Amino acid sequence: MISLTQNEKDKIMVDNGDFTDELFEKRKDYDLIVDEKLLLDAFDFHNERNYYGLVNLEGNTVLPMDIPENTKFIYESPARALDFVARAFENVILDYNRLRRNGVLVEGSFLSGIEPRKGRVDYDEIYAEHVNTILDSFFGTYMIEPEDEMRIKDFKTFSFEFLKFYKQYSRQFPLTKSKFMRSYVNFPLLSGLCVEIDSEEYGDYNINVKKFFDDPNFLYYQKVLLKHGFRIDKHIPWRAIADLTSVPMREYMEQYGIEVGESKEAIRDLFKKRYKRVMLDEIEDIKDYFFDYYSEWVDENPRIALKRFSKLCKVKNLDSYSSKTLIQNRALLSESDIQNKYDAKFWIQFYFKVRAMEEETHISDAKLNALKKRMDFLLNSADKKTLDIRSLLLYINSELGTQC
Repeated sequence: MISLTQNEKDKIMVDNGDFTDELFEKRKDYDLIVDEKLLLDAFDFHNERNYYGLVNLEGNTVLPMDIPENTKFIYESPARALDFVARAFENVILDYNRLRRNGVLVEGSFLSGIEPRKGRVDYDEIYAEHVNTILDSFFGTYMIEPEDEMRIKDFKTFSFEFLKFYKQYSRQFPLTKSKFMRSYVNFPLLSGLCVEIDSEEYGDYNINVKKFFDDPNFLYYQKVLLKHGFRIDKHIPWRAIADLTSVPMREYMEQYGIEVGESKEAIRDLFKKRYKRVMLDEIEDIKDYFFDYYSEWVDENPRIALKRFSKLCKVKNLDSYSSKTLIQNRALLSESDIQNKYDAKFWIQFYFKVRAMEEETHISDAKLNALKKRMDFLLNSADKKTLDIRSLLLYINSELGTQC
């Protein structure tokens, strides 16, 4: 339990009738009051550390590698985390259960026992839903007239029309994985460094007070987490985050092959051995989602009606025309198309245009035009065997002045 006075509770607990400005003031009061009351410095993902565990020391966006042995479930729970984090939390549970057996904890409260409920979440599912939302918006807000869809005859015209749409909406809809992660969305659970012991909705300070701060075992909960290198999330007290700079957590890291010398070197080695740069997979991700979406859309909209006009004669110096409507099938994607027609060069050009639109406010027209010419030269100078996609991705983002 942390000792909040009734006046302090009134300042931070929310009533159904509170207006937006009142909620804002309560959030500010919450930050000030809780900072003074917590046993240890808590993580604050609202005001700082927005990309903790998701951006490496060089400023590049990262995610845990897709290597099964690097991530493990915590005992028999549905929660998983990076291997050393899972081991540390298993020891949290052991110590906490020992306190309970020894009669130290007060029975009957939520924190009389702890059980991991949620850990690392899969970004691919979140990102796939995001891309599909963008593509749905493309058809729902841009290609709204029947004649608009008639311009889509094959995948090439589909991608061309999409880029026209995206030029208008790129600031609202970041398409690339790294830009999406670093825009308006914060996903601490992607990092593999977090474990949650409850499944409550986020953002309800009443839950924080009644279920956690008022719990007679809250002090012991904090102490056991601290002993094993965790800190709580100030706004979500049921979330424990591995503190990579703490001595206990670095000991767990060392047990799992992370070199721990200076604090920064330990973190650098962690990112090297457990994480991958998001940017390097972005073309493959976009390609797969766009191919799948186009194929499904063509299945539902297989035909296109094209009007053809023929000149008949002149009437009083005015041309007279006849028209007829031709029905033809939209082009399906064949394996040959995927391998040859829409090859790496096609997707690098597409990716470059998307990234330039995403960063449009940060780059001058002159530099962008020079970069376009340079990209055309590099692509035209390379064949399939010599095309170095990784180097081009690094070059694009470097020239755009971004770290992804």
